[in-house]
Amino acid sequence: MVFASTPNESELRLFGSQNHMEMIFFSSDRAEIEVLREALAGVSIPSEVRDAGSAGGTVLNGSQTELWIQNDADSHRAVMLCVEMGLGFAKRPHSPKLVEAESEAC
Repeated sequence: MVFASTPNESELRLFGSQNHMEMIFFSSDRAEIEVLREALAGVSIPSEVRDAGSAGGTVLNGSQTELWIQNDADSHRAVMLCVEMGLGFAKRPHSPKLVEAESEAC
């Protein structure tokens, strides 16, 4: 499946012929994408946010927002940052706390 937001050849050339953009993460939670984008910028990894589910500039319900890094050579550092911060695909699901039932005296 190809989204309208997939970079075309002219967009790829814009960032240099040896670099190409790589989607590093997607989510329906735009706030999570923004936190990760800011973290990437903090370590000098240029990125771009795209709305995958848009039509004519209108974001569709249930759409995914994508975070793309501009240089695939930064992929490893970007993934390691995600792991370090527990964001993106490295996010661990919340595990429920186990509560031991108190035994009642008879």
